[in-house]
Amino acid sequence: MKSMGSIKNLLCSLLAVSVLLAAGCTATPVDNGGGNGGGNGGGNGDGDGGGNGDGGGDGGGNGGGGDNGGGGDNGGGDNGGGDNGGDDGGTNDDDPIVALILTGQNTNHSSFDDVVGVDGENVLSSTALEYGNASGVLRGQDAVVSSNGVLFIASESNDTIAIYDSFLAASGTRQPDRIVTGEATQIDAPISVAIDQVNDVLYVIGKFDEFVYVFEDVSLDTFDGEVEPDRMFTRNTGTFSPDQVYYADGTVYVADDEVIYMFDDDGTLDGEVQPDRQFTSGLFGSNTRFNISVDVRGRLILTDRGSEVFIYNDASQIDGSPAPDLTITIEDAGGLHAASIDSFDTLYAMDLFDDAIYVFDDVEGMIELGDGSYEQDRIIKGPNFDSADRMFLFERLP
Repeated sequence: MKSMGSIKNLLCSLLAVSVLLAAGCTATPVDNGGGNGGGNGGGNGDGDGGGNGDGGGDGGGNGGGGDNGGGGDNGGGDNGGGDNGGDDGGTNDDDPIVALILTGQNTNHSSFDDVVGVDGENVLSSTALEYGNASGVLRGQDAVVSSNGVLFIASESNDTIAIYDSFLAASGTRQPDRIVTGEATQIDAPISVAIDQVNDVLYVIGKFDEFVYVFEDVSLDTFDGEVEPDRMFTRNTGTFSPDQVYYADGTVYVADDEVIYMFDDDGTLDGEVQPDRQFTSGLFGSNTRFNISVDVRGRLILTDRGSEVFIYNDASQIDGSPAPDLTITIEDAGGLHAASIDSFDTLYAMDLFDDAIYVFDDVEGMIELGDGSYEQDRIIKGPNFDSADRMFLFERLP
């Protein structure tokens, strides 16, 4: 079994996201239930404590004051210092902050902010949003974050895109700052969303749709209510039943059962169109629900919903059925539903059944070593995973 050391010296020029001006909370191991705003029930205020709600009274929130709040022993005030290693948590002041946004279908949506170097079996999430009538988010299926930190959640059961002006504000039973819903939107049971962070474009697919709906200028306050799509497109031949959409570097990736179709979008993708490329693989079997991710180096990352992660170089050029450049087997895993790689070349592989994220600190080193069984460098587990099915990796400069 192979174990890789940590490599953290890649330049921030690899980061293709803008600066988020809002303050963030740090995901850290829980010392006990009492020092974190009263366990998991409070401490989510918008004040100096670094929390994420309306002043700490929402319940279900997990940031804020106490030993693990902003500026405490383990909080953002010391950049992850205190009990978690050094004055700056092992990173430079100008290194990007990495957040993991998790969406579970059943009970909650959560985020783990500032996860670089985090390791533990009982890690407190930065936010935990409860589904239900109180929050207005019903059966969240997917979530993305814009370059300035705006959160978009696909709320399937009420045909809504729920929008929070900061992903760190989506906690407890807090209602969205805006919602996009109604007949004119053509959004019906949304199950996946994707974001072009550079051009502020949101892609949406519904459970029963043959189209991908495209909305522009989505971080603005005007993206609210019954908004018509700016564009909509579908495959020009055969049946098309998309179940995931993902955007990276000018390409829209649309998963349809066992195929990933790739559409190049220069801002004019509209109507019935021929995919520019498509990807299939016998590695995934039938009825696979892909969880597509592409990192800043242009590598496509997929999981088999079992114990394997597949990495393909040059994602935008993939066509046909190429073999993966690396197959990673995680022996402890049993239900890998999503995986992403950050700008530090760290792999995060999320296991739905184990409610855990397995972390590997040197993907390029693993590619050089080749296919095989690898032991994780770190693990992130905590009380607010709750069978998360989708994961979005978000980076911002401090």
